[in-house]
Amino acid sequence: MSRELEVVARYRAQLERLPDPARRRRLPLAAAAVTIAAVALALAATLRPGGAEPALAVERDGDALVVRLRDATAGPVALARALRREGVHGFVGVAPAAPDAVGRWVAVRATDAAGRDAPRAAARIRVDGAVVRIPRDLGARPVLIAGVAPRPGQRPVYDRDGRIRRR
Repeated sequence: MSRELEVVARYRAQLERLPDPARRRRLPLAAAAVTIAAVALALAATLRPGGAEPALAVERDGDALVVRLRDATAGPVALARALRREGVHGFVGVAPAAPDAVGRWVAVRATDAAGRDAPRAAARIRVDGAVVRIPRDLGARPVLIAGVAPRPGQRPVYDRDGRIRRR
């Protein structure tokens, strides 16, 4: 019997050295809470006014929206999202451009609801470098292409005047 008591005593000593189950559950929960708080603080810093610079600045000017391109490197998704926030459901893309066309609107078109070109509507959109003026009653979807720096090995597609460069 003494051997059995010795085994039980050793087993009991091992159990006492283990952390209690509630403590084992609390540690991962605390780590998760700290991670969530850090992510929330990072998002709050970039989304609050005065935080990260928006990709587009959109202003209402009478019967038109004036769209200023601030950061073409933000990518087409961020640019389109910024435009949609102002109620303009258009297409925004980026294309490699010549150095003097980087950070500017290099091409502007308009399409109807079926996706066909709408040249009359496109003629009403005014472009001046990084600023485009879109009439609020356009009746078509604007298609805006911003010039970005080409990646290594990539050739520019657009020049400063929005003309397609021939290879």
